[in-house]
Amino acid sequence: MNINIKPIPAKDILTVIPLLRKINSKTPDTILEKRLLEMVKLPHYECIGLYLVLI
Repeated sequence: MNINIKPIPAKDILTVIPLLRKINSKTPDTILEKRLLEMVKLPHYECIGLYLVLI
């Protein structure tokens, strides 16, 4: 198994919506999307992804 941890680029930030939906089940997707798009504009904000490659 190969593990890769890296920042999720701002252009791909909406890919985390399914995960956010699990912990924010009562928040509409439109609000989650709006919040994410605002956060990526902040100079010190990064979202880190853990990518597993199963061989």
